[in-house]
Amino acid sequence: MAIIDEALEYFNYGVTHDIFKPPVTIHANLAIVALEKMKATPIKRGKAFWRNKYYCPHCSVQLYRTGMNYCDCCGQKLDWSRYEEVLKDVK
Repeated sequence: MAIIDEALEYFNYGVTHDIFKPPVTIHANLAIVALEKMKATPIKRGKAFWRNKYYCPHCSVQLYRTGMNYCDCCGQKLDWSRYEEVLKDVK
């Protein structure tokens, strides 16, 4: 995870301090988006009638399978650690 954080820091610094010039800035911004999706982000949870619903933290699409590692829609890496009781039911 430290490598991803270092790369994000490098690209963000380059973009915000005008070190990168176009078209490199376009590629740097794409790299930032891709690296941010590689970092596990806690899922969002909602309530619907009798059961819980879970959503991607990046694109807000509903996750139909618990324990998914990545969002099927946007590719965001998902962190289910808050909802380990959900994962126990699945296994």
